[in-house]
Amino acid sequence: MSLFTPDTLLSLPRLSDLRLSPDGATLAFVVGRRDAEQRKYVSDLYEVVVATGETRRLTFGDDNDVAPRFGSHGTLYFLSNRPDNNPPRKQGDSSSKAKAETSETTMQVFALPPRGEPRRITRLSHGVETLEAHGDVLAFAGYVHPQAPSEELQRAKEDARKEAGDSALAYDEIPIRFWDRFHGPRVRHLFHLELGRLGAGGVDDPRDLTPNGRLEYDEQTFDLAPDGGMVIACEAVLGAEHRSQENLVALGLGKDAARRELTHGLHTFATPRFSDDGQRVVAVFHENLEGQTGRSLLAIVDVRAATHDIHAPIHDGIELWPTSPCFSRDGRTIFFAADQRGETPIFAFDSTTRAVRRVTAHGGYSDLCPSPDGRHLYALHSTFDRPPEVVVVDALGTDSAPTRLTQLTDSALVGVELGHVETLSTESAGKGGGRMVQSFLVHPPVSIAKPDEAKPLVLWVHGGPLGAWGNHWHWRWNPHVFAARGHRVLLVNPRISTGYGQAFIEEGFARWGAEPFHDLMAVTDAACARPDVDATRTATMGGSFGGYMVNWIATQTRRFRCIVTHASLWNLPAFHGTTDAGAEWEREFGNPFTDTKIYDAWSPHRLVTKIVTPMLVVHGEKDYRVPVSEGYMLFTALQRLGVPSRFLDFPDENHWILKPRNSLRWHQEIFDWLDKWLARGDSLSSSGRS
Repeated sequence: MSLFTPDTLLSLPRLSDLRLSPDGATLAFVVGRRDAEQRKYVSDLYEVVVATGETRRLTFGDDNDVAPRFGSHGTLYFLSNRPDNNPPRKQGDSSSKAKAETSETTMQVFALPPRGEPRRITRLSHGVETLEAHGDVLAFAGYVHPQAPSEELQRAKEDARKEAGDSALAYDEIPIRFWDRFHGPRVRHLFHLELGRLGAGGVDDPRDLTPNGRLEYDEQTFDLAPDGGMVIACEAVLGAEHRSQENLVALGLGKDAARRELTHGLHTFATPRFSDDGQRVVAVFHENLEGQTGRSLLAIVDVRAATHDIHAPIHDGIELWPTSPCFSRDGRTIFFAADQRGETPIFAFDSTTRAVRRVTAHGGYSDLCPSPDGRHLYALHSTFDRPPEVVVVDALGTDSAPTRLTQLTDSALVGVELGHVETLSTESAGKGGGRMVQSFLVHPPVSIAKPDEAKPLVLWVHGGPLGAWGNHWHWRWNPHVFAARGHRVLLVNPRISTGYGQAFIEEGFARWGAEPFHDLMAVTDAACARPDVDATRTATMGGSFGGYMVNWIATQTRRFRCIVTHASLWNLPAFHGTTDAGAEWEREFGNPFTDTKIYDAWSPHRLVTKIVTPMLVVHGEKDYRVPVSEGYMLFTALQRLGVPSRFLDFPDENHWILKPRNSLRWHQEIFDWLDKWLARGDSLSSSGRS
């Protein structure tokens, strides 16, 4: 048996974007993998036959083939950066000629017939992203120069900008950045294309459905009606305080080219999906409230009447936060996935009776695809110890178990030993009285740790903050990689985590350093009392909100030998003005220009002189959600105060470390840091501080 290493993790196929053919016979999906030089991830298209489980790879080469969408007569439309009319290369073709042919950088629409080679459909200078298709009608998004309604004008604008050599971006309002890119000079528009009217050469000028704006459709989701006659899109509107709300609009195609507002108000709609008859849309509705988290609910929209109903699905006493809902084929049932007590099952909501049924029990589900006969659901399913695979479940059952249709990750895990995962429940006190806090303890493989052998403990804090550790596969922060180093890894869901009810979330809202901190320490206390944990050798680590929490922990206690803080919030007042979403953040922490009370109460930077614990600070330069300035300020303070510290900077990464070789370095640096400070003996004594 071998151990689960970072290289094992990076070698696993990554399944995503599952889609069912109109006849229900096949499923198409994307599989990500490292390229031949192991410098980046690329993706291929696969299909699986529902009746037999026969799995077939559809595309080859080190291109990015994504977003498979079924059209008419078995055609599969997809997006790719492969060169024009470049046939799929044979597996293993790594010749210099083959590598040279991958010079295309923009994503374009391609069509793959049931028998034949991919044919390029679009030749747009701005590229294409986020494709939807029904029959021979396509809807897609692309970033374009405003006031340039043709491809000829688009190219002219881009050429003029390059000729001027001017890289400046000017803004008259915020926000100016989003995650890892700047807004402008191009903006995101939605397009419509009827392929039946195309000649053999493709198209240069699809119809632009959206007005000239800056942020209305930036990163917003949309869906195409089954008859191809309408697009339902989420349209963002910036309010007076520069906070956005997203409402649903209907964008007519063909003769009906009108734009109609389907919803109004200050709240947010996301991930709309049409019913099969095209008369209704289901979406996630999130309340934008001042001083509260707000709930995520189901919205059912009548497209013709432009009315909508909001429903709060509850199951077993837990207010569920639905994700990516979809209608059954008969339109009566809405299926969705939601966190519930450390699992992410599929639920069924009866749109007539409003009854909620849990369809599956264990594991995490996504990419739900109802079968035409209503009897089955296809989805991607994973657990703590198994990466996502395509499965089928009984759509009419309760707590149904999945049946796997694919086994693409099995070969990479043959002979690999994983430790088992134990579920814990610990009582914690604080606002709202005593709460039972769920956590997971990931044990090392038995080959390197006997069941009762005392091993170092590493407390991991999840990001979000609206999220949770759960029984599904974790790509970015995989606990098995660290358990294989001989650590017991503790994954805690403190108050503010999803899946335990609205009150559980609200008790941590705008109180990050209170109830969430107390919950984390209560669970750590309970773990350290176990005979299989060496309470004298503990560490903590986290990213984003988790990074904030370990920074706060560093100011409150000396119990941990070392800390790893990734993409972490440090100086909350300064963070407000540099993050890409400062105005949105005010819903929780308030307006810092008029009231700094919450910022001052929970900002770790004010308590920096209390830190003695060695800290590894990690950040990506292209992270605009938690800007790298937060890492700079923290590391500078630690160095000036003589706290043992190290700064790991990734100039080419964003909020996450995504490139394979960077990920290997990220893991190795953390391994080295833990090995250094969790060695036997009093590691803090060497720092000169007590």
